[in-house]
Amino acid sequence: MAITGDEFLSHPSLTRMKDLAMKYYDLITDATAKVGNDPYQELNDRMVSDDGVYTSNFKISLFENTPTWDRANYGVWDNWGTFTKKAEEDATGNKSTGAGLKFRATGFSLVYHPKNPYLPSTRIHYHMFYREDGEWWMSGGPDETPTYFDPKDVQRFHQEHKTICEESLGEGWYEKLKTFNDEYFGIPHRQAMRGTSGVFFDHLNAGQVWREPHDLCKDLNKEQSIDKMLGFCERLCEAIVPTYFARIEKWKNHPYTEKQREFQALIRGRYVEYDLMLDRGIRFGVTTKMPMHNILIALPVNAKWIYKWEAKYTKEDYPTEYNILQYLGHHKGFDWLSEVGTETPDCLTLGPNMTQGTSVFTN
Repeated sequence: MAITGDEFLSHPSLTRMKDLAMKYYDLITDATAKVGNDPYQELNDRMVSDDGVYTSNFKISLFENTPTWDRANYGVWDNWGTFTKKAEEDATGNKSTGAGLKFRATGFSLVYHPKNPYLPSTRIHYHMFYREDGEWWMSGGPDETPTYFDPKDVQRFHQEHKTICEESLGEGWYEKLKTFNDEYFGIPHRQAMRGTSGVFFDHLNAGQVWREPHDLCKDLNKEQSIDKMLGFCERLCEAIVPTYFARIEKWKNHPYTEKQREFQALIRGRYVEYDLMLDRGIRFGVTTKMPMHNILIALPVNAKWIYKWEAKYTKEDYPTEYNILQYLGHHKGFDWLSEVGTETPDCLTLGPNMTQGTSVFTN
């Protein structure tokens, strides 16, 4: 049944999602600061578009150029307005069915870009949309873009999220959501992945995910269906600190060279390409006239592009960097749970050509 007036703006499910985002705001901000006694700014921002159609509220903890982080931020956001055809299609990836309808969206986004190239860039986000006709859906997931990494760390990341998916949704759901991640975060113009994948769900509601039907909620009413999906989001949130910060503690003091920082900046260039050219979340933010400084806060502060740079990192001269590019360039659909073993290519060793100097392109 359609909701009359603006009652949908305070629907209990939206309140629960906002409460979930705020619950982890303090927990994760504190954990991020404790890694290296890193200072941060706490920002509160409100925007109303010039035409009055869209309103956005943001609460952000921002770390920039600290001992640990080039940039890191945890942002809680809440926005509402009226869907245009383009705004809804940017939000869902589906053909618009609600142009002209009011909506509210709330959730959070966590993005980490560490200084140390042995720590992965990480993006984790979860949000919920609710439309005035009663339609609702959730989107989000965790994924990583490492530079130098131990494949077994990536394997553990995937195993932990497989357990959550299967305990929350059932057998086969990790594989489904990992496939969605590979599809969404691929970079077609490079025939490469942005990172080492994760799990991702889009337009997840009582009857479908990513334009595919499911029967998870066949015996549930609407409120029970929302509870089930919010419970899944909460399980994923519970994994953030033990999963990611264990990696941080393991590698945060690992030594690195300026040449490795350069390679990190080149890998991050792909991250930037993806966000600016392909990410629907950024397109939605632009379409709904969110402040650009809040949209682009997810980007790394250091990224680099050099003409045909990948060709420089040959197997003979730069074997570790070559292996990393093989993972990112040829492993869409890579099965991290079964294909990581004793013969896994080395993605950690500092090679002799990466020790001295600041750039492999000037030596």
